[in-house]
Amino acid sequence: MATKLSSITRTSYKSEVGDMELSYNIAQNTGENLQDIYASLKKGDKKLGNLSSTSNGEINISISRDVPEDIATLAFTTFISDVKQIKSELNVN
Repeated sequence: MATKLSSITRTSYKSEVGDMELSYNIAQNTGENLQDIYASLKKGDKKLGNLSSTSNGEINISISRDVPEDIATLAFTTFISDVKQIKSELNVN
C-alpha cells in the first residue's frame, strides 16, 4: 500500500504594474507555511524580470534594463505589498 508523503497546493496570483504584469505561481506543502515566493515581471509573453522573497526575509530582484525606472520601482513596491498579502492568506500560523 502506498504511503502519502506530502501534498502540494498550487496557487496563482497576478498584479498589474503599468502596462506589465507580476505573475506568481506558488507551490506550498499543504498545512505548512510558505517557504519562498517567486514572481515574474512580464509584458505580454516577454519576461522582463524576476523577483523573490525567501522564508528568511531575503528579497532578490532582477529587472531588465529595458524596463523604465518608474515601472521597475512600482514593480518592487507592488511585489513587497503582494508578498505581505499572499503570506497573510496562505500561511497557516
